[in-house]
Amino acid sequence: MKKLLITMVFAVIITGTAFAQHPKGTGIGGMWTGSYWWGSHYGGAALTLKFAKNPLFWAIQAHGWEGGVYIAVSGDKYFIDQALVKEAGLGWYFGIGGYVGLTLADPANAHFGARLPVGLSWMPVKFFEIFLGLTPSLGINLNPFYFPTFGVPLELGIRVWF
Repeated sequence: MKKLLITMVFAVIITGTAFAQHPKGTGIGGMWTGSYWWGSHYGGAALTLKFAKNPLFWAIQAHGWEGGVYIAVSGDKYFIDQALVKEAGLGWYFGIGGYVGLTLADPANAHFGARLPVGLSWMPVKFFEIFLGLTPSLGINLNPFYFPTFGVPLELGIRVWF
């Protein structure tokens, strides 16, 4: 069973990169993220980055509320990045990633965890992307310490590719 699972993972990696939807260049854009974490709802803005020679899709997120400020950085590697309808520029992606965040409030809190980004990507022209994704996340809070934390952020954004 373990060998079958390893074989399937490698097959997904190989086929996912053979038919890549995203351009090979550098992408920069903005994203809105809304989330549900353990009964709390929040949303915020993020800067999204994809550097040409780096396989990770990065996001730097920040949002505030009357009780404090939240900042986070995430990085995702897409194992599946394929066209669904190539003629229309519509594709989908699935990957794995991680995040680290800091809540500046009373009390302050740091947390980190893993993410599984999955979503749709539409490129109406070769240099402009609109994306929509869900990113189930599992993490650890450090102050107060508790595990697991679970969230399902919704991400909606745009990227310009160079």
